[in-house]
Amino acid sequence: MYRALYDYNSTRKGYLTFVKGDDFSLLDKKHGDWVLAQNGFGEVGYVPATYISKDEHSSLSQVVKSIDRALQAIHYAASSTGSLTHEQRENLRSLTHHRENVLKSAKSEPRVHILNNTKSESTEKKVQQSISEDSKQNGAKPNNTSGTISSHIQGTRNRNHLDDIDTESHQFSDVDVYGGGPEQKEEPIHFVEHQFEDVNSPTGNSYIVISRDDSETTVQRTLPAVQLSSSPSKNLQQSPSRFLKSPSVINFESITVPGEMASDMVEQLREHTGLSYPKSCLAVEIVLGQVAARLPQMASVMDKILMTFSEGESKNEESSYDGKTLQDLLTKLTECKDDAQQRSWSLFADQQTISGYLEELLSILEKAKSSVCRKVIAKNRYEALHNLVEYYQMETRVSLRMTLLKCFGAMCSLEASIVSNLLYSILPLELVSEIQNKYDNLPLLCYVAIVLSMILSTGEPLPTSLSDHITKRFIGFIFELIEKPPSPQFEDEASDQLIVVLLALNLHYTDYTTNPVMEVLADKGTVKTFTEKLLLLFNRGDDPVKMFEFQPCQQNSVTKFVTDLYRDKSTGSLLYTNDAKVLVDMIIRMLTDLQPGDEVRTNNLILANLFVDNSDYLEYRHRESEFCRCLHNILHEESSQVEDKNIVGDILDQIQDFT
Repeated sequence: MYRALYDYNSTRKGYLTFVKGDDFSLLDKKHGDWVLAQNGFGEVGYVPATYISKDEHSSLSQVVKSIDRALQAIHYAASSTGSLTHEQRENLRSLTHHRENVLKSAKSEPRVHILNNTKSESTEKKVQQSISEDSKQNGAKPNNTSGTISSHIQGTRNRNHLDDIDTESHQFSDVDVYGGGPEQKEEPIHFVEHQFEDVNSPTGNSYIVISRDDSETTVQRTLPAVQLSSSPSKNLQQSPSRFLKSPSVINFESITVPGEMASDMVEQLREHTGLSYPKSCLAVEIVLGQVAARLPQMASVMDKILMTFSEGESKNEESSYDGKTLQDLLTKLTECKDDAQQRSWSLFADQQTISGYLEELLSILEKAKSSVCRKVIAKNRYEALHNLVEYYQMETRVSLRMTLLKCFGAMCSLEASIVSNLLYSILPLELVSEIQNKYDNLPLLCYVAIVLSMILSTGEPLPTSLSDHITKRFIGFIFELIEKPPSPQFEDEASDQLIVVLLALNLHYTDYTTNPVMEVLADKGTVKTFTEKLLLLFNRGDDPVKMFEFQPCQQNSVTKFVTDLYRDKSTGSLLYTNDAKVLVDMIIRMLTDLQPGDEVRTNNLILANLFVDNSDYLEYRHRESEFCRCLHNILHEESSQVEDKNIVGDILDQIQDFT
């Protein structure tokens, strides 16, 4: 323990304010003039080393209680948010380590004194007197080689308040214990008792340590006080030292926690409650935090359990509850597919069973740990995934096809390799055909468009089989559905999803001269509904094609589409004049707000250059002065990239040359 020598006031985060006389426990001294400490209120932070000094009079119980208060304070703070912050975890680790060191150093000091066989003369007299008195009470003569067990061990007490206890103080009473009957002649075994209180126990329970001269030590709780038999018929085999095989004091710091205990708890919670994996993790963390907050003496154990959460992928994930269930469901669905191959018609009696399989499959894909699903699906080169695609191709029942589409969508969110496998499968061809032939079924069409957008979202080169089916006719059909929706409900529910399909598809065409999407737009001349929705997305800065975290860093699909429009004069006049002016406003705002070196600003400068070159902007010169001022500011920035300055120079040259 350390004590403050002076007052200190700090407003900095992570530093403690204190007054003279406050107590501290030091956690880290490696920062020189500043040390990491924990005060008597359980707060952890830095204090100036010259403002504190070591208190030589503090007891072990005071130190341990102070550390437990700090552990309790951290767990109470964490319970309000439901999880531990990085700083809280580090403080818990430091406090737990400090507590272990304190208890280890205390254990290294002698706590039990064993009486030697060669006693002083006064001690021998006391022992003989004790034996004599004991023999008189039981009608037996005193014998130097025999005796009785002492009536009870003296001085055992229960104390009610931990604050008054110093576990370093010892109380002893000497008792000689001899064999039972006159026929037995055993060497005397001497016992001493030592009372101390468990610093981990909130009730302040006392314990008796009984030691033999052959170094055997046992412990018994004094609830009530331990009493040895006073009957001369009881022999040495009934001594407490024979019955007490292990201490009743639990040392929580020495408890070993299994390596994946927290993960096992999460799995049990998933299996029995149906909670998702993230929610199960949160539930376990909250429960452990509450236990640690309510029982501070167990805080170190709870923290050890929390530390066993596996951040990576475990080796036995496939054998987990979710792994086994997922494999079983995929096997059953493969059997359904094989059965469908043997018959050319659908047995509607099995619809409820198959629907149950698919619903459970979807639940696991959405709620289980992602790494478990990835490992199971990737087995045998994604064989189960391709079996599901074949089953979708053969299944004619709309409800089952919709659930299958949901499962494909959930699988796409797991990793990029699943998306790539689906891109090169037969599934995109099925979805393209479905858009053309079943657009009147709005719920199905929406799911089809979403899954097709996911498959096209990575911008990978299209396989030849798919390129042959995504023709200008198919693209034109989508534009027709957007511009002339079959019903108001179609416009509200399906049009936006079809726009995402076009944005994702356009990512695959890097050469605008062979881009079928732009060729279709050049032939149409105007697509008012589409361009209005496109500008709305551009203004927000949204990218609806960016669906997954694992997607590669690629250009915003909306920005690329608008830029591709102005790569040629045939599509540069596609926007109405008012819409084009709105686009100028957006470009000026973005160029003003974005910082040098930002890739988004460079992309917008490229768009501005193409816009001035291939549109009729120079005829109406909307906000020309503000536009030129913004460009001049970029040109004179010291930190601007050379590429940005070159693009700005080209734009200014076009405006000035035309003037």
